Amino acid sequence: MRQNFRQRDVGLNKAEVLVRRYRKDGVEVQSYSAMLTEENFRAIMTPPDRERNTGVVIFGCVDSAAGRRVIQSGYPNIQCLWIDGGNEMRGGQVLLSARGWPFQVKAMKPHSSGSGEMVMGQHTGQWAIQGMKAMPQLLKTRPEEAEEQSCRERIDLQTVAVNQLSASCMLNIFTNVLNGVPMSNCGAFFSTLNTMTPIKVGEVKWASMEVIPEQTYVLKD
Repeated sequence: MRQNFRQRDVGLNKAEVLVRRYRKDGVEVQSYSAMLTEENFRAIMTPPDRERNTGVVIFGCVDSAAGRRVIQSGYPNIQCLWIDGGNEMRGGQVLLSARGWPFQVKAMKPHSSGSGEMVMGQHTGQWAIQGMKAMPQLLKTRPEEAEEQSCRERIDLQTVAVNQLSASCMLNIFTNVLNGVPMSNCGAFFSTLNTMTPIKVGEVKWASMEVIPEQTYVLKD
């Protein structure tokens, strides 16, 4: 019920099933039937036929801190978006990271007269965003992740709708970016209990065009 597969797909690699399906509609897509590693991630992000200086968008749907660490350490040093989604049984979070991406950021900025007065405005530029600073604990392996479990063993750990809600939040962030909606947050928490809480911009470094999310949700060791 969570993914659009059919009886004949049971037992097959889901990435390869989707590739075949989309190729029938003329969509150019490639699957990689392997666990994500730093080596294959770099190869995926820098294919020989990709034009230089073109933007890259990563939708992170990994199930572990190890997968996030691979993306965190290896996503390309070019214009890049990383929208990471994760969820537990009834809720989760979506975090936005970026390098050199054209945004409008809605934030306070010192007045141009040099008076020190702060003014609210929408400021356009090639921004960097460090979304994972909001919840760096997502990069740390939890005890339950160390225990290998099959999908059958884990299926009761998530409600039916939570994956779709995570995907909808990721798509919403991406749509806002494409449409130039002024950014005032770096992601959100969501829940199947009909709640949504933004992860707000905590700090803006104007000299380096860098956005830092609020640190409210950082777990202390």
